[in-house]
Amino acid sequence: MKVLVTGATGLIGKTLLPMLRAGGHDIHILSRSRQQVAGAKVFVWNLDAGTADPAAFAGVDAIIHLAGENVGDKGWSETQKQKILQSRTRSAELLAGHVAAQEKKPSVFITASGSSYYGMVTRTRPFTEDEGPGEGFLADVSVAWEKAADLFKPLVPRVVKLRISVVFSPEGGPLHKMARPVKMGGAAVVFGSGRQYMPWIHVHDVCSLMMKALGDETMNGPYNLAAPEQPDNRTFTKELASVLNRFVLPFPAPAFLLKLGLGEQSKLLLEGSPLNVDKVLATGYTYRFPALREALTDCLKK
Repeated sequence: MKVLVTGATGLIGKTLLPMLRAGGHDIHILSRSRQQVAGAKVFVWNLDAGTADPAAFAGVDAIIHLAGENVGDKGWSETQKQKILQSRTRSAELLAGHVAAQEKKPSVFITASGSSYYGMVTRTRPFTEDEGPGEGFLADVSVAWEKAADLFKPLVPRVVKLRISVVFSPEGGPLHKMARPVKMGGAAVVFGSGRQYMPWIHVHDVCSLMMKALGDETMNGPYNLAAPEQPDNRTFTKELASVLNRFVLPFPAPAFLLKLGLGEQSKLLLEGSPLNVDKVLATGYTYRFPALREALTDCLKK
């Protein structure tokens, strides 16, 4: 297949591209830079100007849309919030406009979304894909993200929305940010009550599910992307400390201090609910990293 990828240089894209190459796919990349990428053809787009090289879309069989400003790298000023939102919605709108102009259209549009679609809340009952969206900034972003993806519904047979939880990778990302102070300080810290859940997924499973979605014509609509084993924060912290041969501080980081220091962004640490992954399992997919400890070991011990 000829596959067009956005966000190819991000945490997920860096793992996805080798899989696409190994699968014999012809890869097109939309990038802000003309810098060449091994095994792929690079085409330039500019979201601020609303432009993209039309040649990127010629003969494309599938689009995997990963582009979007990182939600955890900077504080959530109003300017940064707009960047987070518009980098997702404007990019999808631009893609849809170009696809509409193509005589030969793709067979599938696969878009990243966020498990924050359900809101940054804590409950014990897992969220299923048929539940409505939650409240808050990140929920609003995910809703707008998926609404922009719906522009493809009249254009392609399948629109697959992947509501991705926290991605663990050997190459970096949020797990390494959490592990760094543990490695340096010798102790792990529970956030707030520690009862908030932490749905996560290994980057290998994210990309493998994207590869499956390319050819599995039964896959359509939203999917919760998380590992089957989803601990609360206290359990995660103990497992992280164990893998790194450290200990857990007996006193948690108080919620009010995190709120004071991080504001609204503190919900990323203080809230979380499990995700139901039955829909993923119903596709016949087998997780390579279903359990937390093996994922932590793979990502942090290399």
